[in-house]
Amino acid sequence: MINFRLLVTVVTVLLLFSPGQACAGEAQYRLAPGDQIRIHVFGEDDLNLEARLDSTGEINYPFLGKIRVTGLTVEELQNKLIDGLRDGYLRAPQVNVSIVEHRSFFIEGEVKNPGAYPYQPGLTIRKAVSLAGGYTEFADREHYHLVHDKSPGRSLLISDVNTPVRPGDSITLEKSVFYIDGEVNKVGSYPYHSGLTLREAISLAGGLTERASESNIVIVSSDGSQRAVDKAGMSTKIKSGDSIRIKQSFF
Repeated sequence: MINFRLLVTVVTVLLLFSPGQACAGEAQYRLAPGDQIRIHVFGEDDLNLEARLDSTGEINYPFLGKIRVTGLTVEELQNKLIDGLRDGYLRAPQVNVSIVEHRSFFIEGEVKNPGAYPYQPGLTIRKAVSLAGGYTEFADREHYHLVHDKSPGRSLLISDVNTPVRPGDSITLEKSVFYIDGEVNKVGSYPYHSGLTLREAISLAGGLTERASESNIVIVSSDGSQRAVDKAGMSTKIKSGDSIRIKQSFF
């Protein structure tokens, strides 16, 4: 008669500890300094190990000594340990390697809590911003500077918040503001949003003063170019970084 409890136990062990049973989403992920890994050898407590990889990219493992881990996938490390332990130590080692915590990614600029955060599988720019507490009032929500860990110094300008983020990557959010001064009630800088018009910009600044000239408005772009706007141009679109100058009426 079949002992079903024993059968379930055997099947569970085979699923958990068979070589190559790494999470499908991490099958191609290559280990690097900063990753924390756990090694479990079934039935051999002295061979279990949890370690965070340092800059050497190596671990000191019982019997086998120093093993270079950086650059290996979880499955490759499992196979390497199995081969090493089988060579004179264990007859049929069952090894499971898992990632306890990935190395960090970095996010800075216009988020509420900039800093380093542990990578999560499936991470996107949208999720990264959420982990960092969300946008600040002045954040540019349409453009993101992304530097891949493998391409330091090369910044990519990304507009899609669903762009994948890799471990070690750095994300920077710039400010997106416009400036307004002269004859408005509240001179200063204000958050910019796509489609902003001159009329809306003036409204955000508390409206025009009694001395303002609606026919004498100058918009200075971030590149230094200027354009004059009169009363008929209140629907003119403002760009991020623009400075609006409302001059005084002399009549």
